[in-house]
Formats: sequence, structure tokens, C-alpha cells
Amino acid sequence: AGAEPERLLAALLDLATLTRLLGRLAPALLAEAEGGRGAAAGAALLERAAAALAGAALTRPHRAHSHTHAHAHAFVQVHAEMFACMGAWCCYATDCNVPIQTMEGLFNSAVPFLIPHEMAEPPLLCHAAAHLLLSLSKNVKFTNDPILLVGDLYNHAQRSLHYLEPKTAGVVREALLSLSLSRGVAG
Repeated sequence: AGAEPERLLAALLDLATLTRLLGRLAPALLAEAEGGRGAAAGAALLERAAAALAGAALTRPHRAHSHTHAHAHAFVQVHAEMFACMGAWCCYATDCNVPIQTMEGLFNSAVPFLIPHEMAEPPLLCHAAAHLLLSLSKNVKFTNDPILLVGDLYNHAQRSLHYLEPKTAGVVREALLSLSLSRGVAG
């Protein structure tokens, strides 16, 4: 029983590394000779990671009281790497025929980490969520008004941006500007 927490920690850290690798493999996977298989694998990865991020946004596993500090930090690392992986795959989502609803759902996973809460989110998670938002804003063509997808973050930007670290707030500002500009083009 004493080895179980160490195995969980090792598994979480391995998952973070694997997730980072999956994000970096996107171009190679889609460039293979049988591109259809690579696109199908990319779509499956995007769908599953988006579902995992949606669940993590609701449950916030890094906040569970039963975890040690090391476990909580490992959950934060995995979550941040998943945000980064999805950000890397955003520019390939169309090539993989990922449904736009999946990509729009990623907003629901990222935005909660960019708005003020009673308990502050880890800066690493906030920054990773901001970069996912930026990647979505620059790489995905949305069918719905993108400003509606970020809701409270846009409507209360002044307060939200004050809550974030300066570098993260800068990334969010750029994403909101990009979304606003795409709104003008689409609408």
C-alpha cells in the first residue's frame, strides 16, 4: 500500500511527458504516407483529450484534499500539458475533420482557469489555458460567435486580466483581440 502513491505519481509524470510528446508529433503523424490513418489518429486524440479536459475543468483533480503536494503538482503538470497538446493540435483540427463542437468545447475547458475564483488556480494552468485560448483564436474557424464562447472572460476582461499574472494576461489579451477581429470578419 505504501508504494501505491509513488506509482500514481510516476504514472502522472509519465502521462505528462507522453502528452507533451503527442503534441509535438502532430506534423509527423499527419505527414505519414497513409495520411488518412494519421488524421484519424489525430481526431481520436483531440476528441479524447478534449473530453479529459472537460472533466478536469469540472472536477479540478489538483485540488483534491487526499493528494499530497507532489500528486497535486503532477496533476497540474498533466493538465497543463494537455492544454499545450490541444493548442498544438488546433492548427491540424480541420485536417483531421474534428467536429467544430469539439473545438468550441475546448473554450469551456480553458476559460474557467482564466477568470477569478475564491481559490486561485496554479499559474502554470492559467498560462497553459491562455495559450490554448490563443491557439484556438488563431487557428480555428468557428461557426458560432467566438465572443459568446468566452462569455464571462470577455464581458469581465478588466477584472479577469487583473487576476492573472502579467505574461498570462498578455496572452489572454492577444486571444481576445484575435477573437474580436474574427468576429468582425465573420459577422
